[in-house]
Amino acid sequence: MVISEIALSLVLLAGAGLMLNSFVRVRMVDLGFQPENVQTMYVSLTPKRYANKPRLILFYQQLIERLRALPGVLSVAGGSLPMVGETPYRYLRIEPGSIDKQVGVYLVTADYFRTLGVPLLKGRTFSDRESFSNIPVAIANESAARLLWPHEDPLGRSLKDEGAPTRYLRAF
Repeated sequence: MVISEIALSLVLLAGAGLMLNSFVRVRMVDLGFQPENVQTMYVSLTPKRYANKPRLILFYQQLIERLRALPGVLSVAGGSLPMVGETPYRYLRIEPGSIDKQVGVYLVTADYFRTLGVPLLKGRTFSDRESFSNIPVAIANESAARLLWPHEDPLGRSLKDEGAPTRYLRAF
């Protein structure tokens, strides 16, 4: 009986050690952004009240301005959450007649990359004017840039998004 308890204890200790090792390794992974001092919140709006786009845009603009006015707040940005739930995939076409390629698409506001400490490799982020307008601009990450324009400079290139206007790549 004692031998089986000792064996079981050793198995549990080995499992705990492996779990601790995995935890340490996960903490060392480069997330691609700076999570320190970043607070997030989820906003769920009723579709009936915010059915039209101008009203929805006005809500988010006012929310961002009110949050910016809070004491101690250094930066505020909005965006769909890439780390929660399923990735919203869309098919993008980079030139007429080319094959559509599937990429994850997230919506973000002007200060999103600065707020999260995400460095841009090339180009610029969105302006406030571009954030809440129909100005056709996009920012791609390295993976999307390699998928859509392998061995080419993606900056300034255009892409078509499922019937939406042609968007021009501003940064990656």
